[in-house]
Amino acid sequence: MTRAILLWGRRSTVALAWPGLVLLVVLATWSRDGWQTEWDWAVSWGASGTILLGPVIAGLVAHDRAWRHAPTLLLMEQTSPRGRLAALALPAAAAVLGALAWSAGMVPVGVRLVRHGAVAARADVIVPVAVSVTAVVVAAAFVGFAIGSLQRNRAAGPIAALTVYAVFALSPRVELMGLFQAGGSLSTLVGVAISPAWTLGHVAAHLGLAVGGALLGVAVAGGPSTLRRGTVALAVVPVIAGLVLFHQLKQDGSRVLVEEAMSCTGERPQVCAPARAPDLVDAAAVSLTDAYAQLADSGLPLQGRYVYDRGLRDNRIPDDAGALSADPGQVTGGRLSRADVLETLVAPRRCLAYAAVEPPEDLLAAQAVVADWVGARLDGQVEGPAPDEVAAAYALLSDCEPDRGPVLVVG
Repeated sequence: MTRAILLWGRRSTVALAWPGLVLLVVLATWSRDGWQTEWDWAVSWGASGTILLGPVIAGLVAHDRAWRHAPTLLLMEQTSPRGRLAALALPAAAAVLGALAWSAGMVPVGVRLVRHGAVAARADVIVPVAVSVTAVVVAAAFVGFAIGSLQRNRAAGPIAALTVYAVFALSPRVELMGLFQAGGSLSTLVGVAISPAWTLGHVAAHLGLAVGGALLGVAVAGGPSTLRRGTVALAVVPVIAGLVLFHQLKQDGSRVLVEEAMSCTGERPQVCAPARAPDLVDAAAVSLTDAYAQLADSGLPLQGRYVYDRGLRDNRIPDDAGALSADPGQVTGGRLSRADVLETLVAPRRCLAYAAVEPPEDLLAAQAVVADWVGARLDGQVEGPAPDEVAAAYALLSDCEPDRGPVLVVG
C-alpha cells in the first residue's frame, strides 16, 4: 500500500496542484497581520487555510476518481490483491500531500516569526493545531473520494469542493463549529492552551468522515448502481459516531483552556499580563505610566492596577483592577498603540453590562466622553483638571457591577 501511495503522490492532480496549495496556505496566513508576534497565534491563524485547502483537495480527489484517473483506478481494483481497497491509495496520497502543503506554507511564516523575535511556541497549542490540520485534510480527501465514486463525471470535482465548504459554513448552525476548520485565532493566544477534549472530538469527527467516505467509495467501486442500503448504513455509522463525540466533548467547555502564570510590573499603575509575554507587560507599563504622568493633575481617580484578560482562570478580572487592552500585534517601539492606551483608560472596571447584546447607552456615552477628553489631553490640546462632565463619566465607568466571569475566550 505504501508503494501505491507513493505512486499516486506523483500522478494525482493534487501533486500537480501542490505548489498552488502551498501558495494558498501562504496567502491565507498573510491575509492579515499581527500574528508575527507569537508562534502560537501564527500557527493557529495559519491553520485557517484549511477552510480553502479542504474543499480544493476534496475537489481534486473527486475529479481524479470520477474522471481523470478512473480507468487506471478500475484496472488497479481488478488486478490488485487488495481489490477495491487498492483505490484508497489515491485519497491517502492526497491527504499526505495536503498535510505537506500546509507544513511548507508555514515555512515562510516561521522565517518571519524568527526575524520578529516572536513569543516562543507552546506544545499544548502547536501540536493540537497540527493534528487538527492533518485530520481535516484526511477527511477532505476521503469525502472527495466518496463523491467521485458516486458521481462518475466531470461535475464530481466541483460538487465535492462545494460540499466540503458547505459543511464548514453550515456547521455552526448545528452546534458543530470547527468542521473542516483547524484553527483561525483572530487574536493572541498568549495565556491559553488548546483543550485536549476539544481536539479529541475534532479529530474524531474528521476521522469518522474519512472512514465513512472510504467505506462508501469502496462500496461503489463498480459504479453507483452497486450501492446497497446496508453499505450506506455501514458508512454512516462512523460519521455519526464521530460527530456525536465531537458535539459531546465540545459541551465540556471552550476550545481553549485559560491558565497561565501572571507577571506584574510597575507601581501606578501596576500592569499584570501572562509571564511568557514580558515584552507586552513592559510595553503596557511604559505606555500607561507615561499617560498617568500626563494626567497627574486631571483630578480623575485613575485605576491603580490593570490586568490582561488572557491567562486568568475563568477569564475573570479582579474587582479592584481595570481591563488592560493590549494587542501584541500593534506593539511598536516597546509601546502600546494609542488606541489600546485609550481603551484601557476608559475601562477602569470591566462592567458586567458590557457583556450584554446591546450594552447600555449611558456606559458607551461615558466612554466616549472620557476617551475624547483623555485623547485631547495626551495630545497636548487641553490642560488642567478634567471638566465636571468628564469626571462624572469616569465615576460612572468606575462604579458598575463587575463582570465576574466566566467569559468564553475564542482561540
